[in-house]
Amino acid sequence: MQPTAGPDNGDGQTFVSADGLGFLSASGSNNRDGQTPQEALEQRSAVWAAQGAEITLQRVVGDLVSLSGYLGNDIFYERLAVGPG
Repeated sequence: MQPTAGPDNGDGQTFVSADGLGFLSASGSNNRDGQTPQEALEQRSAVWAAQGAEITLQRVVGDLVSLSGYLGNDIFYERLAVGPG
């Protein structure tokens, strides 16, 4: 995996596989709205569903949120750690 140019604000990094078929993104943001992990799951699920994704995993364990599924022929996996502020 090779790093790509990150966002201007420095809040993340994306890495792309040599064949360009896979990528991994890591980022951070403030929890300005004070979302609970369940609320974050519902919000992210709605974002994926609006894109036409088939969601196959939705899970909250403590402060961790996991989502996975298919977007067309692609598999996605998203993991969030939700905390205060």
